[in-house]
Amino acid sequence: MPNTPTWRDKYFLEREEKRRTFNLFLQSLQESVLPTLASIEETLKINNSNPAAKLLLIETAMSLKEFERRQIERQTELLLAETGTARNSGDFYDILQKQSLKLQKRAADIVRCLQVDETQVQPDLFNALQHFQRRDGQIEKNAPQEFLSKQEKDFLNLGSDKFPVSLYKVLLFQQLSVGIKSGTVNFSDSHKYRSLDDYLISREFWQQHRAGLLEQADLQESDNFPEILTNLSDTLDRAFQETNQKLKSNLNPHLKFTADRDWVISTPKQDATLAAPLKVIYRLQKIQMFISS
Repeated sequence: MPNTPTWRDKYFLEREEKRRTFNLFLQSLQESVLPTLASIEETLKINNSNPAAKLLLIETAMSLKEFERRQIERQTELLLAETGTARNSGDFYDILQKQSLKLQKRAADIVRCLQVDETQVQPDLFNALQHFQRRDGQIEKNAPQEFLSKQEKDFLNLGSDKFPVSLYKVLLFQQLSVGIKSGTVNFSDSHKYRSLDDYLISREFWQQHRAGLLEQADLQESDNFPEILTNLSDTLDRAFQETNQKLKSNLNPHLKFTADRDWVISTPKQDATLAAPLKVIYRLQKIQMFISS
């Protein structure tokens, strides 16, 4: 039984054909167009010649490459047809649609049960997910498309009588997957994929128990934040003044200037023996934990 070409085979064959066409186009430019332009340029540089003679020489140079010029025009049209039309991008969506069934078997039941945090997700994507769940995955042409890009909408509505349901589901699942990975699609009942705000103390709880929380964290001195900010600003300003003064007085041994007066800071390597005493403490703690267990 002969092997049936897969979409991968088709893709690589088409890519090889496009590469050959493009190489022929470049070869024609190099062998025909560029020499003709060079000949015209040399003709224009002739000083002891009247305009009519120059025009005759240019027309002669153009007529000698008439066949090649027509060939380049055909190659240009072919390249535009392959790269400038929707068909080139359509191959990608065709592949998605053909491989959709495998993805649907794995993800459709999961998507039906997703409880997404409505307050965090993009409204258009949430509406599409709700529609999918209400219809139990039975999608028709009236399914929400606002979450899709213009190009994706165009391929869903190419004028065919049958709506590409499989492609729509793939695009929906893809958007959900991207949202989950990027943190824009969250789940209130999940520990790993919750919104960042859900991991923090709520604003109401913070306002009611501010003093107790600061005391629990031993941060009572941080209660007056404007004062802390002022102190930090003053400290930073003094540090800048001290650093700049050392630079002006050439007291910074780590600052070097290059030949073009650019500056480079070479930070010295820290001595590894500074951490040696801590290793002893950690070793004793491990021994104590082992004995107590």
